[in-house]
Amino acid sequence: MSAVRGRAGSPGAARAATALALSLALVTFAPPSPAKAQEIRLPDIREVSLPNGARILLAERHDVPLIAFNAYLKGGSLTDPEGKEGVASITGQLLRKGAGKRSAAQIADAVDGVGGTLVTGSFTEGFYVAGEFLSQDGDLMIDMMRSVLREPAFADSEFTKLREQTVEAIKANKDDPRAVYRVYGSAAFYGGHPYGRPVAGDEATVASLTREDVLRCYRDQFGGDRLILVVVGTSPFRPWSESSARPSPTGPRRRGRFRARPNPRA
Repeated sequence: MSAVRGRAGSPGAARAATALALSLALVTFAPPSPAKAQEIRLPDIREVSLPNGARILLAERHDVPLIAFNAYLKGGSLTDPEGKEGVASITGQLLRKGAGKRSAAQIADAVDGVGGTLVTGSFTEGFYVAGEFLSQDGDLMIDMMRSVLREPAFADSEFTKLREQTVEAIKANKDDPRAVYRVYGSAAFYGGHPYGRPVAGDEATVASLTREDVLRCYRDQFGGDRLILVVVGTSPFRPWSESSARPSPTGPRRRGRFRARPNPRA
């Protein structure tokens, strides 16, 4: 008995017991083997060039009853004239603040009523209109794109309200260290290059903007020859061929600039 106890209490036996316990723990708690990665198949992308210069990229999928789109127009804050920094940002945001026969509230109600989304704005090198709708609401989606791109109202009341809100937001951002760092860091890094200017402008430049500045920005920067439209989902457009592409509601029927409504609502 003493011999058995001596062997069991030896360092070698203790190490063997510890190794056995660790092995059992690893077997018990071993993570499951990773599942085989599923192959991701992206839909084929078809590009259509329209006579007005617009490019449309269609990625059709019919297994999900949704349509998502992004419309991009070249321009953005890089085109802001000196002393008018922020005008592109204001212009982009105003696109959905009244267009065609709809006021800002009516646009919001129409989109929310079908569970869709619609956003507009600008960035350093362009403007955008983006949204998502159910396939059954494709006609509404096209109408919204057409109106915000071709018939923005730029109502004076909406412009004044947005300009004031933007100035207050710029002031509030001065209390956010990250926002301050972005603005002053970009200015220090890029110097006098337009990349160094804040997209939203500053208090002084935004406060000095007029509605005429917005109309001028729209006339100069919006046109079919600057438009790239990406649509994913069930295509809301009628079939085209590359050689006989017809103009869509997303742009004018001739190459050149879009036209704002001459007498928008106040």
